[in-house]
Amino acid sequence: MGRHDRDPCQRLIIEDLIKEGLDFVSFGTNDLTQYTLAIDRDNERVFKLYDEKHPAVLKLIENVIKTCKKYGVETSICGQAGSDPRMVKLLVRLGIDSVSANPDAVELVRKTVAREEARLRLEAARKALRE
Repeated sequence: MGRHDRDPCQRLIIEDLIKEGLDFVSFGTNDLTQYTLAIDRDNERVFKLYDEKHPAVLKLIENVIKTCKKYGVETSICGQAGSDPRMVKLLVRLGIDSVSANPDAVELVRKTVAREEARLRLEAARKALRE
């Protein structure tokens, strides 16, 4: 099944945007999460359901990063997710190119990125040795 064979409501338009000349993508995770989950992060009755690591949000981010990598388009992240070491670890594994973090989280985020990139290199080396 090709890209155009799928239901148009089930595909993102990132590839179309790239073909129009898009050369970078920056995820604003606060709004992306709020609108994807239909949860107002400022509403005290539902804010506890707001989760940037929700599978629906991560799937959207993963899809866009993979598509951007395919076309050589850089990706970055901003919003609260860039200051959360667990989220940053996931983003590095997905292939994010850069992360914007709150000033008080920068050092921890740098260490998280360095550790995760080292793990990825080690995993790649081990895989190469097995093959």
